[in-house]
Amino acid sequence: MNYVVHYCKNRNCNNVWIDKDITNAKTRPPKWKYCENCCEKMGIDFDTQVTPKRKLQNSLQGGVNTPKIDDKTNLDTIGHKIIINLILAINLVKIQLFNQRKF
Repeated sequence: MNYVVHYCKNRNCNNVWIDKDITNAKTRPPKWKYCENCCEKMGIDFDTQVTPKRKLQNSLQGGVNTPKIDDKTNLDTIGHKIIINLILAINLVKIQLFNQRKF
């Protein structure tokens, strides 16, 4: 088993620790995992944190708290929600820019 230096995912935390290398890190020290102190504060189990690749696989397979994308209708619904949210975000930015104009 190889080991790797981890940096805490929390930007305000400066903890660094040595842990098992389950992602086969090649260059940069990984920054996908919270340290034990941050996990304790957030109520997360330190040992059950999931790698980014596994999170993506879980979300594509309909993991916990993720929409399932098994059939076409569900995928269409998810796509429409994403598009609507993008349109709303763009309109909000336009309104903010308009309000900043000086006449």
